Amino acid sequence: KREEQKTQEETNEEKRARSRSRERRQKERLEAIKARVASDTSSAPGWVVTGPSAGAGSSQAGKEQAKVREPQESREELMKLSVGRLKELMKEFGKSARGCLEKKDFVDRLKPPPK
Repeated sequence: KREEQKTQEETNEEKRARSRSRERRQKERLEAIKARVASDTSSAPGWVVTGPSAGAGSSQAGKEQAKVREPQESREELMKLSVGRLKELMKEFGKSARGCLEKKDFVDRLKPPPK
């Protein structure tokens, strides 16, 4: 009987969800997202690329990385890499992938063409 009651409750919830207006469902989803964001106290997600931190400049490795702003590979070698690897390189060199649609865009951002 309990299993029947649970399945009946689930179907009742489904019916209620279907009967709600689209605007109300969207509003409820937004409220749930806002609550989730408010409760999340961790730092920025991993996919957000941030610039070099102020503390990184004081270490020797940070100084070397600050001097080298583009990869050592040539543009032709970069074009042979996968887009996923190019994204990793962009993260490594502190560059944003925003607006890059094609592989050429990623390569241009990593190693600008000679003028």
